[in-house]
Amino acid sequence: MKNDFSSSVYHDGYFYGFDIAALVCVSAKTGEKKWTKRGFGKGSLILVDDKLIVLSDKGTLIQVKATPDAYTEQGQMQAIEGKSWTAPSYSNGKIYLRNLTEMACFSAN
Repeated sequence: MKNDFSSSVYHDGYFYGFDIAALVCVSAKTGEKKWTKRGFGKGSLILVDDKLIVLSDKGTLIQVKATPDAYTEQGQMQAIEGKSWTAPSYSNGKIYLRNLTEMACFSAN
C-alpha cells in the first residue's frame, strides 16, 4: 500500500488502507488484495470496533464495515468543508475531524 496521509489499520488478519487514492483491503497472510474502492482522494482512516471511519480529502465522512468479503458502506455525510488531510480521531464515543480552519465533532453512535 502506498499511503499518503494516513497509516493502514489491521483488523482480524487484514490490512485496510490507501493505495494512492483507492481504499483497499489486503490479506496480511498472503498479500492478496480482497477489494478496492476509489473516490476518496488522498483520504485517511481509523478503526473503531469493527468499522472503518474514513475521511475523504474533500471532507466526506464514510463508515465502512471492516470485512474482507466486500466494500460495505454503512453511511456517509459531508462533515467538513475544504481539504481535509488529517486522520479522524475517536474518543468517548465521538469522532473528531479538522481541516486548516475548523474542527468538527460527531457522535459515533
